[in-house]
Amino acid sequence: MVLFQRQTGNHKASQRSYI
Repeated sequence: MVLFQRQTGNHKASQRSYI
């Protein structure tokens, strides 16, 4: 769920939070 908010900001950081 947090990755959703990060996706709107940083695409790269979003993938890192996913793992």
